[in-house]
Amino acid sequence: MTTIKNILFPTDFSKYSMAAAEYAVERALKYDATIHLLNVIEDFKPILAIRTFDLTQERIENELREQANREMDECIAQMKEKFGEVKIEKGIQIWCQSRRNSEVCRRNKD
Repeated sequence: MTTIKNILFPTDFSKYSMAAAEYAVERALKYDATIHLLNVIEDFKPILAIRTFDLTQERIENELREQANREMDECIAQMKEKFGEVKIEKGIQIWCQSRRNSEVCRRNKD
């Protein structure tokens, strides 16, 4: 018998992601596994307009991370409301394109 302990569920919070959530939850309940909800925030280069509004790269990243946290909490609530109690952990990644494409620069796990 197959044992599954962890299920990675990447999401962009779209309706398509939520449709795929049903599959992840079914497997999590069947195997008593934990769903690891993941959202990736694309890193970007500051542009001149951003500097004129006195926004730093760090401030923008923090705002994006906070927004992703709110959306992730909402996503978890929707999943639990629709499918019942399921173990879910969340993680947010900031993808850094200025380095190798396969490298993740920073990770924030709540």
